[in-house]
Amino acid sequence: MKFRTIWIRTTHRYMGVIVGIQFIFWTASGLFFAWNDIDAVHGDTLMAHQHPSFIFDTVSVVPVATAVEALKSNVTNV
Repeated sequence: MKFRTIWIRTTHRYMGVIVGIQFIFWTASGLFFAWNDIDAVHGDTLMAHQHPSFIFDTVSVVPVATAVEALKSNVTNV
């Protein structure tokens, strides 16, 4: 019974430390976001300089029947 009480107290202490550290980081990040300019914080300026990638312009679509015929011919040629 004494071991269980010690284990519960120790576990409670370490869990409290872990949760306390999380609250400190949460408070620090909240203060950072509150004190800085909102436009600089959420990164719209970084997104404005990226070029969109047009993957659909470079990929050619093949009908399923053509792909199946190509696979069949490759299997018979091997």
